[in-house]
Amino acid sequence: MTYNWSGKKILIVEDNGINCLLFEHILRETDLDFNFARSSKDFFNLINNTYDLILMDINIGEDISGIDLIEYMLINDIDIPVIIQSALDDNSLDIDSIKHIDIIRKPININEFLLKLNDVLK
Repeated sequence: MTYNWSGKKILIVEDNGINCLLFEHILRETDLDFNFARSSKDFFNLINNTYDLILMDINIGEDISGIDLIEYMLINDIDIPVIIQSALDDNSLDIDSIKHIDIIRKPININEFLLKLNDVLK
């Protein structure tokens, strides 16, 4: 299946360079506009832009986690749908209070990933 998300923009919060290359490869054919936040500093610099979706890694390799960044969004009324990417199991994530959220498991199943994006971006 092919996807065309022309005019849609997402922020990918991911510190791992190989995962960034994977996302870039997967999304190349979708006409989607995307930015990478490779650290929490990048996230805070980019979050004021308009995004249709945020793909959030839970473990961004810092003292702050993806859940902390999502909590920042909630406190500051930043209402952007979020898809969490994580290798953790469902029981270890406290996400019940977060609206517009979904989880994609690592290793990422490309078809499942694209379907979840399509659910938000269509």
